[in-house]
This record gives sequence, structure tokens and C-alpha cells, in this order.
Amino acid sequence: LVATDVASRGIDLPGVDLVLQFGIPRAQGKEGTINSELYTHRSGRAGRVGGDVSQNANAIMLYDPSEGEGKLLSKLKESLRYSQGVHQTAEINGRPLPTVKELMNSAYGRVKMRCDSFGKHDEEEKDDSAEKLVELFKTKLVEEEIDDDVDQNAILIDRLARAMAALSNLDCIPKSRSLLTADPKKVTVCISRNNDLHEKSITPTEVTELCKSLGSGKLGRVFILDNGSKAVFDLPKGRAEKLVEQLEMNEERSKEWHSEIPDELGEVFS
Repeated sequence: LVATDVASRGIDLPGVDLVLQFGIPRAQGKEGTINSELYTHRSGRAGRVGGDVSQNANAIMLYDPSEGEGKLLSKLKESLRYSQGVHQTAEINGRPLPTVKELMNSAYGRVKMRCDSFGKHDEEEKDDSAEKLVELFKTKLVEEEIDDDVDQNAILIDRLARAMAALSNLDCIPKSRSLLTADPKKVTVCISRNNDLHEKSITPTEVTELCKSLGSGKLGRVFILDNGSKAVFDLPKGRAEKLVEQLEMNEERSKEWHSEIPDELGEVFS
């Protein structure tokens, strides 16, 4: 079901256990505003399986940090907890985009579950045709002649891995990409400062000036993490790697600043 906010209230939709919201709900559609009541009603479409509001369900909201919506998250969560009372019945967790590693682990888990469940039915079901198919393939594998000088286990594991890869419907491992927007042409850079030398929070202006002085060129939107101790932004991969290298080679600046291209973000940016 794809719907506008016409379905956000007054309608019970049985069988819904997941709601996806695109963008942070706005007050009368105005940019830079939030509408926690609308968010609550949208999310309320989940968990109404058979009219049972106690049914476990999930509501996921997708938003674009490049449009500045990330700054509104804390306001939305605060309003949901205290104005709408959501904290009493649901847990609100934020998270960054899934990493390539998480995507591949998920793909493996789905294929493994599919393989483990193939041919297995409830005791009441009498059809064992799928299980007979499995036994046929087992027999073929055992009967297959493999040269004595070849590791049979290695052959079988390789064949199993190729079969699982084919079931995943993936052609390859996704390339590194932005952890902020999933842009495949960019990677995310993390800049942090030595807290022993400075107690003040990092500002986007400081980070921009530092990086440009090292020849980074124009930066993507700068986000501040960990209560001001880190900053993240996007750059094309080549420029990002050059920036990290230039900072490491700069003896004076490297005493105060550290940069890296992380594989994951530990929290949602604010």
C-alpha cells in the first residue's frame, strides 16, 4: 500500500507490521518544521493486525540529511517523548545508513535461512517432494568422482558458496560509498580533534577551513557527532584519500587533528 497522509488516521489497515515514512512530517508542509502528531498517526498504522494494537510492529522513517532534515531529528524525538507520550509504548532508535558489511551479512543471513528452510514443512503437511529433491542432490554429490589429489571438502564448500551467491541475486559486493547519503561516487570522511589540547566542540566552519587549507576543495555538508568531538562529510574517494594523507604528513596540524575514512558510523548525525 502506498498512501499519502489521508491514510494516517481514522483507518485501520489489518496485517500491517511495517510502516515506511519518506521524510520528516512537517507542520503544514513548511520546511524546517516538525509535526510529531502526524508522525504518531502515520506510525500508528502498524501493529493493528486484526485490530490488536499490542501486536509488535516497526515504523521506519527515511530522510535526506543533505536537505537539512538531520537537524530536526532531536526536536522530533523530544516532542514524541513528551508531547505524544510515544516513549511509554515504543522505543525510538536512530541509526545511520547500513554499511556494505551489514548489507552483505544480511544477504548471507537471508540465503542461509532460505537454504535451511527448503523442503521443511509442518508435521501436518504430507508433501515430501522437496525433501526428495534435496536427497537426490545429496546422492549426486556423494557419487560424483573427484580426483584424489583435490581436497573434496574445499570443492564442496566452493560449490555451496557459489550456489548461495547465486540465490542472493547479487552480482558483486557493493563498492564503498557514502555513509551519509549512499552516493556510490563518494566516501565519508571523519575528522576529530585531540581533546587534550582543546575542550571546545568542533564547528563546521573550523573543519571546512582545515580541509581547504590541505587542498580538499569543496566539502559536502558537514555534520557534527559525539557532542562536538567529531565531524563527518562526503568527498569523492580520490580527494578523500588525499586529504587523509595530507593531514598525516602535516606535522603541526596532525598533533591537533586526526582524519580517517570509516567503515561505519556509530551514531546518527545531528
